[in-house]
Amino acid sequence: MQSYRNEVIVLILGYAKWTGPGKQDATGTITLIKGIKNILVDTGIPAQKNQIIKKLKENGLNTYDIDFVVLTHGHVDHIG
Repeated sequence: MQSYRNEVIVLILGYAKWTGPGKQDATGTITLIKGIKNILVDTGIPAQKNQIIKKLKENGLNTYDIDFVVLTHGHVDHIG
């Protein structure tokens, strides 16, 4: 039986930084699991759309190559 391996690639590293009293900018890490089926884990904030597309291209993929999108939870910095 043939063995298939997935590659886990961090497309965009998440961050959290305080911008003032009680204010924070944050976005989650966006991860690609590349294999027979390609999985995008979290989608960051809306402003990261072009950055995600660029990173997918750098890894030989486009948006149509993504088979599944997994959203870890419903905060805006993970589901943009």
